[in-house]
Formats: sequence, C-alpha cells, structure tokens
Amino acid sequence: MNLLIYLEPNNEGLEQFSNNEVYLLDKRIMKFYNLKKGNNVEIKSSSETKEYILFIGDEKYISEKKKNLLPRDYVLYQNYPNPFNPTTKIMFALPQPGKVSIKIYNILGENVTDLIKNRFYEEGYHEVEFNGKRLSSGVYIYRLTSGEYSSSKKMLMLK
Repeated sequence: MNLLIYLEPNNEGLEQFSNNEVYLLDKRIMKFYNLKKGNNVEIKSSSETKEYILFIGDEKYISEKKKNLLPRDYVLYQNYPNPFNPTTKIMFALPQPGKVSIKIYNILGENVTDLIKNRFYEEGYHEVEFNGKRLSSGVYIYRLTSGEYSSSKKMLMLK
C-alpha cells in the first residue's frame, strides 16, 4: 500500500501559514519536501519502518534545520537490499551541491551501465533505484563520483 499526501489545488489550507515555510522530512533518507511548492508527496510502501517530521516555521528556522541535518562528508552507502533481485536502492550523501555519476561494473571491471551520468544534485541525502533485470547473477561494483570524491561498493545480484 502506498500513502499519498495530497494538497488541495493551489495548496488550499496552507494559507494560514502564509508567513511560514512548510516542509516534510523523510528521516530515513533525510530528504526535505517543500509542501508549499509541490502538490503531493508519494510515500511508497515497503517492509521497512518510515518516519517523517513536519516542520513549520519562518525561512530562518527552516534554513537552520536543513543546515543541521545536511551531511558533513561525502558518503556512498551499501545498497539495500543486498543481495538483490532485480532491484536495489543506492543511497549517497553530498555535503555540497555538484554533479554526480554512478557507474555499474561487472567483476571484470567492464562498465555495465551508467546509472547516473553527470547529473546535478543539491547537497543532502539522495537515493536512486537500480534495476538489474537484464544482468546475470554475480558480483557487481557500483562507483559514485562527484567532484574530487570517488567511492565504490560491491553488490550481489541473485536470480
């Protein structure tokens, strides 16, 4: 089951917060959703526990909250689930905005696919899904590059 947070057209109901910002924070991936800019946020169902925090306040308050929750270092996390079949999620953290590439390699070091190719991301925590349905079972390496930072991890595809 998926949960859809839907705001009325033109964000009706938020007018009482006209002097405030309204954000929803996904605590697992530390992603902020600006509820005044978007009309909906889709929360996909899974077996994992999900936790959200609603922030309402002036621009300074929201800015301070975001600053305190932003990563201080680049991090490439282990994919989840691992082993996977056929999809897995790859999460990474950026302490500053920049272009990101994620490449998938087979165990021989051959590039299997470019999951992300030089795409701009804001600072913060991000998650992408990789679908390996066309891959055979085996060990694969995923490598994230952003600016001078580069990191790799192993993942296992089981069919």
